Amino acid sequence: MQQVFIIGHDLDAELFRQKIYLLRKYSTHWSINIFVMGFGPAKNPDYKSFFGESIPRFSYKSLFPTWERAHPLRYLAHNGEINTLHGNVNLMRAREGVMRSSIYGKDLKKLFPVVEQNMSDSRKFLIRGRLRPGRMILIDTHAHTFMRDDEVKVQIALQRPLEQWLEELITLDKLKSSSNDREHRRSCVVEDVMQDKRLPLFGYTIESISLLLLPMIQTGKEALGSMGNDAPLACLSQFQPLVYEYFKQRFAQVTNPPIDPFREDIVISLACPVGPSSNMLEPSSKQCQRLWLEQPILTLSDMVALKKTNFKGWKTKIIDIIYSAEEGIKGLTAAIDRISDKYNVPVSALLALGAVHHYLIAERQRMKVGLIVETGEAREVHHICVLLGYGADAICPYLVYETAFALSLEGHISPRMTEDEIEANYIKAISTGISKVMTKMGISTLQSYKGAQIFEALGLGDEVIEKCFKNTPSRIWGPIFGRY
Repeated sequence: MQQVFIIGHDLDAELFRQKIYLLRKYSTHWSINIFVMGFGPAKNPDYKSFFGESIPRFSYKSLFPTWERAHPLRYLAHNGEINTLHGNVNLMRAREGVMRSSIYGKDLKKLFPVVEQNMSDSRKFLIRGRLRPGRMILIDTHAHTFMRDDEVKVQIALQRPLEQWLEELITLDKLKSSSNDREHRRSCVVEDVMQDKRLPLFGYTIESISLLLLPMIQTGKEALGSMGNDAPLACLSQFQPLVYEYFKQRFAQVTNPPIDPFREDIVISLACPVGPSSNMLEPSSKQCQRLWLEQPILTLSDMVALKKTNFKGWKTKIIDIIYSAEEGIKGLTAAIDRISDKYNVPVSALLALGAVHHYLIAERQRMKVGLIVETGEAREVHHICVLLGYGADAICPYLVYETAFALSLEGHISPRMTEDEIEANYIKAISTGISKVMTKMGISTLQSYKGAQIFEALGLGDEVIEKCFKNTPSRIWGPIFGRY
């Protein structure tokens, strides 16, 4: 083992710090340890610590606990329970594609990947006491000050003209008002629900419509059952289950209670920005020039507005996730990589989304686009959560709406509901369901849950996992693309 010692004689302190950081970060890609001797021996007063920190390890059965993440020994003491780890790593790799630095210039790429594989990505500081939900603290070791939540937020808000920047936010109302096409309504409504050939194509049954969809549409709440989900595992099914059924939501087995989605709803948010992201290293109003969605479920009129928008130069591209029925099994894998046209059958929206999401991450292009899924497959809370977990920015379950509109027209929904009421109730039920799922993991914002891949696959082959759901654990081998 060789050790390298570096002394910066002719460099000012700030430039020396920048170059050392670049060297240290770059060296970690090659498992080289850098020892910096720029401030004299350890007994120098500059080595004096202002405070120490420690954390008791309350739980041992959480997701992804490792010794490296639990004790990085640089900035923090952490128990290693980073439940959104895969999502954080993917997001940071995607952000590298839009990063620019006036300090490092072309050398910035030497700092990539920002988050080292199998290492910590946390930046928390902990003190003794209870930090309330949605609150933060700041410890300034140079000024020897401790700042509470309101002080921190006021200081940050006053640093830049945030009020002016926030005016740059794009909303669906702005998109609709700027469109020349005033028809923001349904694309197609079936006349006879049970004769609609799309229902069996996407796996709808009489039971799923009557027991799952109708209660959500009529009451704005998920249907409740006393015995839980007793459906057999998808990998053991003799039928053709949707790909979503192969995924099970993972929950942290911690001794701490989960967030209460009702009593602590003040800290829960399903709002997220969608669309191209700007350089996070140089804050500006460009970071606010994104579509702001209060929740991820879109209506049919929302989709029409998005497809036809040219607001402030925004453009959308529609990609059909279908493949030729004549190509059979071989057409499926090819369709994930290309666009088809006529004589087609649909690819699972989840397969297509996962493949595109991970491809864009690998190419460091993910933060330059928003991925919005318009699908006839997804209708349950679990389906929506899986799509969000694998990168969907928003989802429009068009077949749910069109089926519900037809049910209302045929008198199967009593009293009869307007289309706006149907959409509002369904979105309310799904949004509440998403909040319940997130809070079981201790996650309070959709922005943290989205793309976090907090799922385990039961019975999917390695070929499918590697292409569409990279880094998802699948301990039971199962079908490959030929099954779909």
